[in-house]
Amino acid sequence: MSYIVQQEIKGNQYYYLVKNIRQENGWLKAKKYLGKNIPEKSRLQSFEKDLDNVLKAKISGKQPIKQPKYESIQFLKSLEISRIDHTRENGTPKFTPENDIDFLINFTFNSNAIEGSTNSLRDTKIMLKDEKVPNGKKLRDIYEAVNTEDAYKFVKCYENDISKKFILRLHEILMHRLLPEPGAFRKKPVKITGTDFMPPQPEDLDVEVDRFITFYRFIRKKYHPIEVAALVHIKFVQLHPFSDGNGRTARLLMNFVLMKNNFVPIVITRKNRKQYYELLEKTHGGKEYLPFVKFVYDCVESEYEL
Repeated sequence: MSYIVQQEIKGNQYYYLVKNIRQENGWLKAKKYLGKNIPEKSRLQSFEKDLDNVLKAKISGKQPIKQPKYESIQFLKSLEISRIDHTRENGTPKFTPENDIDFLINFTFNSNAIEGSTNSLRDTKIMLKDEKVPNGKKLRDIYEAVNTEDAYKFVKCYENDISKKFILRLHEILMHRLLPEPGAFRKKPVKITGTDFMPPQPEDLDVEVDRFITFYRFIRKKYHPIEVAALVHIKFVQLHPFSDGNGRTARLLMNFVLMKNNFVPIVITRKNRKQYYELLEKTHGGKEYLPFVKFVYDCVESEYEL
């Protein structure tokens, strides 16, 4: 027999469908995360069947594995795809971005810290949660935090898909008051620090961004969302279309893809900065994409509790 339980996490109420089976040596239990609202009856019946399969697998000692629905798995193995999809459907997100300011604080602090921001985690909390300005903070420090908050909210609420207009608007919000022309492609050549890789010339950016969007529209139909999110990040950084803010924009685009596909967004932490940059450097020139895709996969998996 299945039943619904309600659980409070950080002041928010969440629902789970639970089913127990009595065995000779005790009880077997399966649980499925439903969200903040109880689904309609037809969906509950479908979820009950999922729990039945989970319990049967537990009895037989095998982990239930779904067949991947994606036409082309380019980087992740079928077992990895099945495991992360199972985690998404049955695990509990550590953070709930819809209402949890903690995620936004954590994301904002780390995304800016990776780029050298002097804001501490405490400073970020004071600005975003308490809506106050810490003593001694420069305007740039304040704008970096507030702009990231606004940009994240823009991405989270955006109902359409990635387009040139969306990218320019996202950058405009993210770099508001930080650049003379936020939301405009760079007008000078750039070189990615610490590498020999040269991004496209300024006069080629308009066409190259169109190609980037075409590439995204192709892979989103064929690859797993985690692969798509990682590749979007990789390709955008290779374009380096703006004079500043490319990494921050890339991380938000990556999270946009994840959220659009019902995964929770991820935080790439400051402590992982060295690994993050090293893996990105390996992707320049189309060399090694797999390590970065695996890195994003691990970040996604760490955001759930089973």
